[in-house]
Parts: sequence; C-alpha cells; structure tokens
Amino acid sequence: MYKKRVSKSLCLFITLCHTNSHIMKRNSPFFLLCISLFLSACSSKTNHEACFVTNPAIDSIQTEPFIREGSGLNMFYNICADDSFLYCLDFYNDTILKAYPQTSFPVMARYATKGQGPDDLILPFFTREIVQKGGNIKMTDVNAWSLREINPTRSTRIHLNTTRLPIVPMMQDYAETDLCIYGTNIDSPEYLFFIYDKNKQKVKDIRYWDEKQLKSKYPDTHIPFLFTGNLLLHPERGICRTMNNLNSLFFFDLQGELLKEVVIGTERIWPEADPQFLDFPQANKYVLSLTGNQECLYILYNGYPANTQGTCSKILQFDWEGNLLKSIQTDRDLSQIALTPDGNCLYAIANNEEGGTDIVRITF
Repeated sequence: MYKKRVSKSLCLFITLCHTNSHIMKRNSPFFLLCISLFLSACSSKTNHEACFVTNPAIDSIQTEPFIREGSGLNMFYNICADDSFLYCLDFYNDTILKAYPQTSFPVMARYATKGQGPDDLILPFFTREIVQKGGNIKMTDVNAWSLREINPTRSTRIHLNTTRLPIVPMMQDYAETDLCIYGTNIDSPEYLFFIYDKNKQKVKDIRYWDEKQLKSKYPDTHIPFLFTGNLLLHPERGICRTMNNLNSLFFFDLQGELLKEVVIGTERIWPEADPQFLDFPQANKYVLSLTGNQECLYILYNGYPANTQGTCSKILQFDWEGNLLKSIQTDRDLSQIALTPDGNCLYAIANNEEGGTDIVRITF
C-alpha cells in the first residue's frame, strides 16, 4: 500500500515538473510546494491500513480428545505438527520432547530427553515459520544457543541435527528464510521483532510505529510487557505479529514494513497500566497462540466475547491478506494451537482438572 502511494506521488511530481517546466525554478514557490507534497507522501508509511472485524458468524465445534492425562502428569507447553506426527514439549517430565502419530489411538512413538548430550534438549521452543510439506520440525534451544532439527529416522530415540545460531538477540519466537532470521527480542523487548540479514550479518530492530502514543499512555517500564506476543512467518507473504494484551493483528512484509492492522472489534482496546505491576495481570488476554499454513492462519483468541472466558475459546481463521474467514467457538478452554501443514486438522493444549494438560483435536 505504501509503495503504491509513493509511486502515484512520484508520477504526479514528474508530471508537474514536465508540464510546468517554465516555472519549476529551484527556489520558486511552486517547486517548493511540489517537493513538500512529495516528501509528505513518501513519509506516510506509518499511515497503514486499519480494518475492523465485528460480529463475525460463529460456528460451535466439539473438540475430540487426542491425548488424555495418563498415569504420569503431562505439562505440555508447546506443540507442533507435521504430515505424520504431533510433537509436544513437556515441562514436567525428563522426556521433554514426545512425538505421537496422528492416529485414532496415539501412543508415544518417539522421544528426546532433558540433558546436555548431542540428542538431548535443555529448554526448546518450536520455530515459528510455516512448516512446508515434508519439512522437518525445528526448535530453538535457547539455553544452548542452537537450532535443533529432528532427524527423520525410524529410531524411537529422536536424533537431532544441531546448528549454532549466529550472534542474534535472545528470542522468543524464531523464524527463518534463506536470507533472514526473524524473532521477538527478549533482550530488548521494547521492539516488536528483529530481522537478521544473513549476508550482511546485521540486525534491524522493528519498532512500534507510534512510540509517542505509547509513551503518553504507559511508563517505559510497562512497554516491554505490552509487546509480549507471537510471530508467524510466511516465506513469501510476510509476517503476522500479535500482542497478548491488544485486540489487533499486524501484518508486515519481509522487510519489516507494516502493511495492515486488523482490529477485532469496533475499536482498538489498550490495557490499563497498574502501578503495582509491570505487566498487565488484570487485563484481558486476547491472542494466546498463532499457527498457520501456506493458505491461512489461525489465532486462539480469548477476548471475544469476554463473557465466555474460562469456559471456552475462540479460534479465528484469517487469510494472509488479513481477511476473516471463519470464527469457531470450542467446548474447552485452550492455551495453544498447532495446524497440520495440509490444514485439515488443528491440535490444541487444554488444561484439565488434575492440573495437567490434555491434547485435543479439531478436524475440518
């Protein structure tokens, strides 16, 4: 949108220069006016498109139990799916990574354990780029400063290919293309995300476009917690960035230029700062999880409508242009979702009454 606006302004400026060449002297008022209009158009990249999504049609859906709490306590904190397996990361057990076949009666088929060995993991998180069909599941093991990729063997014990990470910021969500690495910066959380150029070996931080507005609303100490959220990368269409405490989705191109904001509701709702807390514990939590494939993305949305919180969750489906396609109300309160690459199935982490977690499935 920004590129189109600049192109039109440039064409207009050139046309004016050509048709009015007899008055286009360097210091003429007409010349200065044209320069002013052109620079104004070129500087308008922060005037991004904002769209409001209100009163979507809602489909109620029953989740299907996939992994129930067994004799041991599962505390799953992250999940990811490929064509054949669901992968779960577990805080509680020594078997930190568990892989389950996507069958009607799943039994753990592969695993990796906590530790310092070549096929052990310390504190991994699944990467956040779109998993290509047939692509291998990857994780960032932040404490070990490495990228770990699941080796596609038939062994029950999962073998991992390890790649050392370059000098990039400590990150929450990791995504990668052939040219760049993208992530949410834990070291400097006042930025929305960073882009690491592999060829230039340089980091570019992407700021919130209206920092003046934020500083008028919040103390500096609150802003890093305001930006807490998720990032999802499409290798061609760009990036979707969310914030837990804000009812908006932000779409960027691969260079970090903001293209579009989608506000869920009739207005953007900012959380209120509490002087007793740096974060926003009393504020409504909106986007809890983000997943997708080449065609669409899903967000786990706990703020619409607010009176259903604690009893069920909303899952909103968007295309990569930011258009709402579907709204689903589930029968359980969910904390994270993962989509299979073919888009036929969603898996979700659901808290249970025993204090652990179940895995449920939604089939489309």
